[in-house]
Amino acid sequence: MKPTGRIRSASAADWTIFLHLAAAEGWRVPAQEIELFQGPMADGVFVLECDNAWCGFVTAASHGASGWIGNLLVPPERRHAGWGGQLFDHAVAHLQGQGVKTLWLTASESGRPLYLKRGFLTVGGVTRWQRQGGGECGAVRVSDSGSADWADALVWGEPRRRLLDFLGARGSWLSTGTTAALLQHGETLQILGPWVSLSGWRGEAGLILEQACRHVGPGAELLIDILDGSTLADLPREQGFTPVGHNLLMARGPVDPAGLRRLVALASLGSFG
Repeated sequence: MKPTGRIRSASAADWTIFLHLAAAEGWRVPAQEIELFQGPMADGVFVLECDNAWCGFVTAASHGASGWIGNLLVPPERRHAGWGGQLFDHAVAHLQGQGVKTLWLTASESGRPLYLKRGFLTVGGVTRWQRQGGGECGAVRVSDSGSADWADALVWGEPRRRLLDFLGARGSWLSTGTTAALLQHGETLQILGPWVSLSGWRGEAGLILEQACRHVGPGAELLIDILDGSTLADLPREQGFTPVGHNLLMARGPVDPAGLRRLVALASLGSFG
């Protein structure tokens, strides 16, 4: 018999519980992500209550024809009872109800069986690279955001204007030639992504990465979630980055391999693409 619980929209108090549990798991949840899911994408954040207790949390980000499920977290004492699956299925139904055709997520090896049972396939891997800031900040070359939107749309097959407008207002676009990336600002944590390269030329990508590194001051760190299948996957090592984690990239629905080949790094640490 399947478990039943009550699923509702998340409140500010739920975020406090989630962030406490996420920290215990070693998850990184950037300030921009919290702001995004408490603002423009708040309609896609859900909490499951079971037995009068807090039993789980998940986010669902819709971009149109594509959508992402992330932050699926069940308290340790409530695991292996089916609550995570129920909450995940609700997130899937929510995105499908908004017209999403392709569902995306990143998963650990331990989480992979849950998604395989629901029709997801592994389409690649994502390695997280980290570099501590240091030295003086360099000048950031800001591109026309329209060109970056165009490049991002070639990856995903649709404009993700709501997401890119939100992140762009909190970061700086770096662009040279056929390569563009968004440096998301933060006091102690900055993220480079989305990062798109239409040509895969290492010279252009190296300039983008060098410029981003110069902009991260002392006391801050820069994280990049790079696709393993990118021809530029090993480039961060040349700039002093260290690999600190790895997840699977999984999808259910139509996937454009040519689009993925243009993508160097995700815009998030796995929760919204």
